[in-house]
Amino acid sequence: MKKSEIKILLSLEEGKTQEDLEKELRVSKSYLSKTLKSLLKKGFIKVERRGKRKFYSLAENPFLELILKILRKNPRILEGKREILLAKLNEPKSLAQLQAETNLSLKQILEYLKEFQSLGITEKTNGKFRILDKDVERLAELLKIKKGVVWEKGKECLIESEKPREGSLTAFSLFPSYNLKIFPDRFYYYYPKKRLSIEEIFIHSLKFSKTKQQLILATLFYLKNKYRMEGSKLKILAKKYQVSFLLNQIFQFLTKKECNLFSYKEFMEKAKEYGITLGTPNTKAELKNFFKELDKKLEKKVKLYLIGGANMVLKNMKISTKDIDVIVEKNLAELKKGLISMGFKFSENIFEKKNLRIDVFRKRVLGGYRLSKRMKKDAEPFYLGNKLEVYLLSNEDVFLLKTYAGREGDLEDCKILAEKGLDWNKILQEALEQEKQSGKLLSISLLDTLDDLYKIYKIRAPILRFLEHHCTKNLLKIVLKEEKTVKELVSLLEKPEPTIRKILKELEEEGEVVRIKEGRVFKFKKRKL
Repeated sequence: MKKSEIKILLSLEEGKTQEDLEKELRVSKSYLSKTLKSLLKKGFIKVERRGKRKFYSLAENPFLELILKILRKNPRILEGKREILLAKLNEPKSLAQLQAETNLSLKQILEYLKEFQSLGITEKTNGKFRILDKDVERLAELLKIKKGVVWEKGKECLIESEKPREGSLTAFSLFPSYNLKIFPDRFYYYYPKKRLSIEEIFIHSLKFSKTKQQLILATLFYLKNKYRMEGSKLKILAKKYQVSFLLNQIFQFLTKKECNLFSYKEFMEKAKEYGITLGTPNTKAELKNFFKELDKKLEKKVKLYLIGGANMVLKNMKISTKDIDVIVEKNLAELKKGLISMGFKFSENIFEKKNLRIDVFRKRVLGGYRLSKRMKKDAEPFYLGNKLEVYLLSNEDVFLLKTYAGREGDLEDCKILAEKGLDWNKILQEALEQEKQSGKLLSISLLDTLDDLYKIYKIRAPILRFLEHHCTKNLLKIVLKEEKTVKELVSLLEKPEPTIRKILKELEEEGEVVRIKEGRVFKFKKRKL
């Protein structure tokens, strides 16, 4: 809040005219008039006419009562941009998180936190800061939900509204357009307006979810549309919108039938209403029989490479799997013909029959990693029939492809593979080589998975530190297509300022970026070739 706004609010214990406020606060008429209009717009004050004179007084507003209670403790608590920081401290946050979420400089955050701690408002525990004062904690929560904003970062925000407003509809508002017929009583928006991906719509629904029923609906939406989503995008978005915990809990439920969000019974009751089932897993014997039956239906040779759970089942690393993920290089039409003759129905390249689902990829998995010559060379034969040949990719390649797919159960599968023992350098070299050929930062999904393995299962891959540096460096190159300040880069990449500055220095020395000084602000932009 502005200092002038705070002074006016604290002086309006009883009605006063503009002239009274001018004398008391010693400010100009024009400046005071502007500040009064701002407070009126916020609903903090009211004005009434008595004869020819206007009297200003405090409005009856519970939100204002809490603000005044805090201001009377110390007027500086909400002065300037302090309320921006307080709004993010409703739960423990690290300095890096606070920088990313507030767009404030590290110096400013540290000054505010030092001041808050001296006033007994906040404390630091295990490297994270949180609010101690109950009144300030309540205010922080109110600031968070003010105007229906449930998340904001820079110019972006997610808004829940009872009435139509500007922005792009998202989350539950768009579920009916994606095969889940629900009738929300509110509107859910992303701002600024843009075309949203299906991954964004799903992740937004997690951010808006406040009840078990909403989380169950979000899970059903995922089940209905998961083969249209890229798991790597889901992970990145979940991190951005701070719902990684919810996403992991949903994946855990779909894998193990249990989570801390809702019960299996609650979910199945709702799923039944929408005709959705979780499916029945297939064992090693059932998979073998399937390949034998498919071989009989084919008229031309088809070579399949197993890349997912079925691969692990056939290697005795899992008991069963619901899906068969395969890569086919050629004769896709012949494979499709054979599956249809077996009674499979299909949509795009997903084939289903009772409890069996086959996801067929053509050379490349979800637009990411492709089937390389090295992968084919290292694959071991499993079934060599008259027309059908089935090969199992190496554990390293299954691990790498699972990091990009990012579906439910993939993290647990990656844990199993890691515990079996992996050639980490082989995984890294394949990721970097394909990254170089595709021009895409494919290794970001590998980094996210390795990070989760360490945080959740304490499995630390020896390539983790290299990947963190590699991905941050390449992300900087991407975002520096336009000029950016260090503060903007910290916010975009959600990395500590010292890390950003260190890598920027490397990029400068390599001639990848140039630094421009404008007054006291340094801006970095990509070097012109």
